[in-house]
Amino acid sequence: MNIYKSIGLACLLTYTFHAAPVQAVNTLPGHPFVDMVGSFAEDAVSFLYQQGFVSGVSDDSFGPNQAMNRKHFTLLLAQALGLQPVFPTEATFLDVPANLPEYGYIEAVHQLELMNGIGPQQFGADRPITRQDVAVILYKVLGNNENESSLHDGIIPYKDHKQIKPYAQEAVLYVTTKGIMTGSEDLFYPNKPITRAESAVLCQKIVKKMIERAASPEWFVFDKITLKPGESKEIKLQHTDVPIPFLHSWGLDHSEIGSISADGLFTAKQPGTAVISLNIGTKTYQIKVEVKEGEQP
Repeated sequence: MNIYKSIGLACLLTYTFHAAPVQAVNTLPGHPFVDMVGSFAEDAVSFLYQQGFVSGVSDDSFGPNQAMNRKHFTLLLAQALGLQPVFPTEATFLDVPANLPEYGYIEAVHQLELMNGIGPQQFGADRPITRQDVAVILYKVLGNNENESSLHDGIIPYKDHKQIKPYAQEAVLYVTTKGIMTGSEDLFYPNKPITRAESAVLCQKIVKKMIERAASPEWFVFDKITLKPGESKEIKLQHTDVPIPFLHSWGLDHSEIGSISADGLFTAKQPGTAVISLNIGTKTYQIKVEVKEGEQP
């Protein structure tokens, strides 16, 4: 899966799950939700609430045991990953029209191949998202090829492992092995909807992991390229951990010098200097470009 796909940036949308934090009547640590005090997910909800990623089902209730549906989980996932919404001219899914608040985020997550629909042109926006489907998403976000190769012969340690669909088995094994998701009483409950509280815990893990990965400056094989007119050079990305699924976009300050494709291929046009910018999440990295006639140094 190539998760480095260029998607245009647009203004952020707002929706109930991502509303501005309400003023709490009761002063509680980091959040205003009386039904989260003492919960296993209280730290996660506080963290996401303070980031402006979540709000409650009412002013003082988070609704931790309520099932999370697919469109709401997609929005929270997109925010945890730092994704920007995208707005194609034609909606991909019939049940996710352009006037739906989650539309841009669902399109962005789908284009990154992190989530698919439930059928032809159907996203299943209002359907609860199951634990096994969440495991698949987490595997795509946090897994890597090395981990994949070591999982093929693994045994899923749950009594209900036969209920796990074939497409989710490797993912369930991965999130179990890494301690990202756990079952209870030797059961994984693959077809059970994930709750709002569980979603908060998982998305907090994603946010913290993305922050760690984005902090690394080692994105480029080189920080300067020198070419002659007509020549091209692919600007490769690298990371010592695993690729992160942030949307990224390329920029060039002098288009008369050359052009940069969505895949990072720079083509020189005429002599001069320019700077290529790469935006990943909230960070911007730059590569110097020099185009000149004659022999390269």
